[in-house]
Amino acid sequence: RAHYFLQAIQSIPALPDGLSGALPPAVNVENTDQIAALNPDQLRTCLSLIESHTGRMPVIYTNQASWNQLPTPQPWAARHPLWVAHWTDAPEPLLPRDWSTYWLWQYSQTDGRPFGVQSAQIDLNRFKNPVGALREAPNNSSNIHDANTVRAFTD
Repeated sequence: RAHYFLQAIQSIPALPDGLSGALPPAVNVENTDQIAALNPDQLRTCLSLIESHTGRMPVIYTNQASWNQLPTPQPWAARHPLWVAHWTDAPEPLLPRDWSTYWLWQYSQTDGRPFGVQSAQIDLNRFKNPVGALREAPNNSSNIHDANTVRAFTD
């Protein structure tokens, strides 16, 4: 899967204004069927391959229920920034074991039209540290300027 991912990202065009690569690569670990068959050593190898080929620390996208299905704690995972999925109105998300904080939190899925998006459903995300989030993105070398608020929208 790492090789497929690396092939796929080679065809992504650069973003304007020096933002190319502002967000690090992310590996999705949330599907219940995937978790049951997941070999944590293979995931660790996959993340290492992506990091060595991109020069960027990959983010792990998961949620508490999925990640905690792994049979044992994976302390090495905390080395990777956490993009946690937890749709709630609570002030903070529930974190999977192995992390004490998050980098990015997907807190809601909502109608995208008020945001100018034609999709009926978009995921809303917030950074733990909105002002420095892109500047402090794992291994980010892009020229990112401070902003008062940063929101990431994903399909």
